[in-house]
Amino acid sequence: MTPVGTQTDISQLAHGSHACLFYHSQKEHLDATRRFVLDGLRKNEKVYCVTDALERETLLGAVQRRGLDARACLEQGRLTILPSREVYLMGGTFDPEAILARLADAADRAIKEGYAGLRGVSEMAWMLSDAPNCGRAVDYEAKANEVLQGRKCTALCLYDRRAFDPEFLLAVLAVHPWTVIGRHAYRNLYYIPPENYFSSELPKTELEYRLQMLRRLAGSGGADTAADTALAKERKVIGTVIRHIEYERKSVENRIVANVEEVLLPLLAKLKVDGAKDRRRYVDLLEQNLRELTSPFGERISRANQKLTRREIEIANMIRHGMSTKQMSEMLKIAVRTVETHRKNIRRKLAVTNESVSLSVFLRDL
Repeated sequence: MTPVGTQTDISQLAHGSHACLFYHSQKEHLDATRRFVLDGLRKNEKVYCVTDALERETLLGAVQRRGLDARACLEQGRLTILPSREVYLMGGTFDPEAILARLADAADRAIKEGYAGLRGVSEMAWMLSDAPNCGRAVDYEAKANEVLQGRKCTALCLYDRRAFDPEFLLAVLAVHPWTVIGRHAYRNLYYIPPENYFSSELPKTELEYRLQMLRRLAGSGGADTAADTALAKERKVIGTVIRHIEYERKSVENRIVANVEEVLLPLLAKLKVDGAKDRRRYVDLLEQNLRELTSPFGERISRANQKLTRREIEIANMIRHGMSTKQMSEMLKIAVRTVETHRKNIRRKLAVTNESVSLSVFLRDL
């Protein structure tokens, strides 16, 4: 068994590994998925990606930019991208036993087809649906460890911290042997193996397991030096986790402030002066931004304040929400040509000079 606290790059997770990543932005989501998929394809593994939030073209483009022909991999069957309803919610219900059986079959079949293994990355937002049996989702994650063990299969589960309750994520953390923080994967100190997790006396078995892990860290025969070394490593890992959590907390605070100051307040100012005809559009835009209050857009676009003017930030926000040049012209009461000039300036200042790159997609990924 890999020692608790062991650190490795996310791309170097061995076969049989089951990891979770609690992401807080679309960019982190895309980066982790892209790196995991890319590494699997380069290792001649069959790769499955289950996602609803990432657009197929966005993911393919991210892989393509790293020098691999993602579309060819898709056509050859080396890469498969599916929505959750075709994997986890077939027939409108969640059937964990059937899904685990399909996972085992897919892993075994990949080897027979000549692949080095199977690799799966799944966005887990489907757990929030009201489909039947979704309440068994954490149990499913625990049982997945039994399926993965001994097979040439690696799994990464992605959870949006903005969507899931912290108490639920604590339960999720307990059933993943590995947890990913940034670009590194750590052997999870808080992991509970299936044989303990499904015990009728879970609190008691959890306590015994954690004590066992502490004894293992302390070494055998009173080997103080080995114990001190192991504990020092463990403290380092825990310290990294705590710093990451603190960073996340501050980031959320900064995002709220930046979104309010850079995006919401200018919209409110417009509501005060504009007529009823345009007011509805501003209200809709304001509602969309309130729903994304903790998104990193305001924070990251405000970092470009030394580059972007107030008007350009305003237009960038409208582009991000899919508004056309004509709609922005009418809403802001400026000429279409003026909007086009602002768009060109935004591209130039944000270094999005390639016209084949969608500005709205780029801004959504900020």
